[in-house]
Amino acid sequence: AVGVLLSQAGDITHLHQRAVASRIKARLQSKGLMLADAFAKFDTNRDGSLTSEELYGGLRWLGLEMSPAEIKQVVHGIDSNGDGTVTLEEF
Repeated sequence: AVGVLLSQAGDITHLHQRAVASRIKARLQSKGLMLADAFAKFDTNRDGSLTSEELYGGLRWLGLEMSPAEIKQVVHGIDSNGDGTVTLEEF
C-alpha cells in the first residue's frame, strides 16, 4: 500500500524532506531556538544566505548527522529561487 502511495520519485523525495524538516524543528525546539535565531547562528559569514556547508555545520551543531549529499538534497528542495543557497525566507 505504501508503494502505491509513493509510486513517484518526487513523492518519496517530498516525504524525506518533510521528515528532515520535522527533525530540524524538533531539535530547534529542544534548544529553545526560533527559526530566525538558528538561521543567524548557521549563517557564519553573515551574508544573509546559507550555503550547503553552513547548513551542514548548523545541523551538526543541532546533533543531526547528514551526509553532504543529503544536505545538498535539502538545499535543492527549499531553494525556491535556484541560486544554490537558502535565504531566511526559504528556511
